[in-house]
Formats: sequence, C-alpha cells, structure tokens
Amino acid sequence: MTKLEKILLAATAVFFVLACLLFPRTEAAVDAAPAYTLPGPSPSAGGETDELWVTLTNRIDINHADAAELTALPGVGSVTAQAIV
Repeated sequence: MTKLEKILLAATAVFFVLACLLFPRTEAAVDAAPAYTLPGPSPSAGGETDELWVTLTNRIDINHADAAELTALPGVGSVTAQAIV
C-alpha cells in the first residue's frame, strides 16, 4: 500500500467518523395518514359513501386480483375487469 493510499484511507475513515457524529441516525415518527389519496368526491362526514377510496396503504395486486377486486378500483367496470383477468 502506497503512502497516498494510506492517506486517502485515513481521510476516508475520519470523514465517516465525523459524519456519524454530526448526523446521528434517528427514527422518524411514521404518520398513520395515507400518503396519497386518489382525487374524487370527498366522503360524507356523517354517513356511508358508495365511493371507494384507494390509498397507498390499501393496494390491490392487479396481477393476482379477481374481477370483483378489480371492479372496486375507480374507473374499472365489469367489462374492463373481465378483460384484465
């Protein structure tokens, strides 16, 4: 190992130690709210709604879904769901 390689290795080690001291890892609090909701009419505050809200926390795997699950997606009717299946 050459002198230059030893200096670069030492500088890299010092950099990582300083980075760990200056920027400690902290666990961020996870927000329970969905990250994204598809646009559409908002659900009524007092009662049930016929609209289905699809969020990133409530996904449908279209590779393994049946026609009933696919029709729950907004804009997918029974004909389109059958074509996908």
